[in-house]
Amino acid sequence: IRYLRKGCSYTLSDLKKHTAALRQRLESLPYENYALCLDDTFEFTCALLACLYAQKKPVLPGHRIKSLLRTEVLQKRSYDCLLIDEESSELQDVPCLNVPTLESTVESPDSCFVKAPSSDSPIIMYTSGSTGESKRIVRPLYCMEREAVLLQEHFGTRLHAGLQVAGTV
Repeated sequence: IRYLRKGCSYTLSDLKKHTAALRQRLESLPYENYALCLDDTFEFTCALLACLYAQKKPVLPGHRIKSLLRTEVLQKRSYDCLLIDEESSELQDVPCLNVPTLESTVESPDSCFVKAPSSDSPIIMYTSGSTGESKRIVRPLYCMEREAVLLQEHFGTRLHAGLQVAGTV
């Protein structure tokens, strides 16, 4: 399996290494709730998995960083730290971790994935707020997994072979 990003090709092994490095970093930090403000799908996937495996709570604000700074999500501080893929001078007073800049120092990335996250691990999401104030939604991991299975069962026969669908909304 290969993922093309910014002119480079990434493999499942790359995903594991980057996720394991991020997991180690998250485990060393005192924070519990991490807002995933990442445009890059590879970095987003690594951050989501790293949060779950580190037993941290991923927060999906539904906004880019610049929009997030002007929303009630930031003001309510539903997170302790932002996981970002771009620097912003507006984030000087907010704890941030720039995900793409992490160096992988994990010798055996597979050892980081021996114990699966709890199926009750919460994922905190926010609606876009397009019809008013954005709403907080908390779903356990097993609900998200079940939704993915239902989508596959419903749309799977309508898709051509080899195509996979992943949804976050």
